[in-house]
Amino acid sequence: MTAHKHLKERIRARMARTGESYTTARRHVLNALPPAEYLLLGGVHPDTHAIAGVLANRGLLAPHTGRPLSEAMVLGAGGGLGAGYILWEFKAHNLRSLVLGFRNNWQYPDRWARKACQRLNVPARVLETGSARKAEAELRDAVGQGVPAIAWADQQLLGYRHLPAWLEGHGGPPVTVYGIDDEAGVALVDDRNRAPLTVPLDALAAARARVGSYKHRLLVLDAPAAELDTGGLRRAVREGLAEQVEHLGQRSDSFSLPAFRKWARLLTDPGNAKGWPKVFADRVSLFHACLSVYENLEPGGRVGRWQPAGALRRVPGRGGRAARRPGPGQGGGRLPGGRRPLAPGGRGRPARRPRAVRRGPPPHRAAPGPGRGGRRRPGGGGRHRRRPVGPARPLAAAVPGRRRRGGRAAGRPGRGRDGRLRSRGGRPGRPGRRRAARLARRRPRATGSGDRRRLPIL
Repeated sequence: MTAHKHLKERIRARMARTGESYTTARRHVLNALPPAEYLLLGGVHPDTHAIAGVLANRGLLAPHTGRPLSEAMVLGAGGGLGAGYILWEFKAHNLRSLVLGFRNNWQYPDRWARKACQRLNVPARVLETGSARKAEAELRDAVGQGVPAIAWADQQLLGYRHLPAWLEGHGGPPVTVYGIDDEAGVALVDDRNRAPLTVPLDALAAARARVGSYKHRLLVLDAPAAELDTGGLRRAVREGLAEQVEHLGQRSDSFSLPAFRKWARLLTDPGNAKGWPKVFADRVSLFHACLSVYENLEPGGRVGRWQPAGALRRVPGRGGRAARRPGPGQGGGRLPGGRRPLAPGGRGRPARRPRAVRRGPPPHRAAPGPGRGGRRRPGGGGRHRRRPVGPARPLAAAVPGRRRRGGRAAGRPGRGRDGRLRSRGGRPGRPGRRRAARLARRRPRATGSGDRRRLPIL
């Protein structure tokens, strides 16, 4: 399957016209992709979408699925997750700016892009110049041949986000330029949009020249020349995730996991010069700092929490198939402590206790003798009629570190130190409704003070 309609017909027509091989004709056709045939696929995060969108439009497909590479796969190949926290203070402008990073090499976007393309075996060129005229010529040379180009620009000067003027020079994520309309004086831009988006050529030139750290930077991918097979994709993702583990294990308190511990400490530390109570004592820029936390974590963020798991699930396994999602009982979809992930608008439900802990004789009934056999009664019966086989094994004796409480193993249905019944079902100290009804029906009648039995508290 191809990512474009009628692509194969165009390739075979060129083969018949020029006598070229299918590979050569395909590369020439894809190198001359008209802007009208560019697919606006939409996206989540700008850095991963820029590469995934260009590769999808250039016809590079995942070998194990036959579909375009996802953003999660690009993130995994680029090194996975990262961490970072920097609080800038511009005293000359009385301005504070909070910067958070969640992607590997988030402070060096060009290095991350080249590394991801190298692991995916995609030839890439990074073009940088200080001349505005040369920068425009390089952009027109790439886009004029039907090759989408990834450009870094200041998002306030681009105009379509309608940001306030004081955000000029704060930079922005990369965007893809896939066409230039000289008659209208605009450039066609892909910034995760699903409808056509245009930017005036003069605004695009000013935005590309505004930030000095990536002034006039351009990334051009030669996707038709890429050679990506199942083994190469598996190796790329594994190398990227191995780098993620190594990177997050570093001790840097600005560019690794200790940065978030530092951030948590500085939020309430009035004695530190970088503590939020001292930096934001006059409340200037405090709202924008809190807003930047939301923008980095959600819609305008660097990386989403779904992407690393998506890269792991989509790594091609043996036999060329994608790795299956873990099923029940295999650790899939569980959080630490046995809790399930949070559903939208809901609360995580605790995992059910193991059968060995849930089952067992009621506290007021002795274990069945050897004649009972622990079998089900003939004629049916659900889990409430199941009888344990033999005397219950003390759980505290089987699991090291467990303490006996009240003569019974911890975790077994029994009575606590307060003497109240701790039964399965219902709240601690109170059995469930069905069990309470059964206990009431089986309650023995007291004929005298000597025959009175200790009954559970309902």
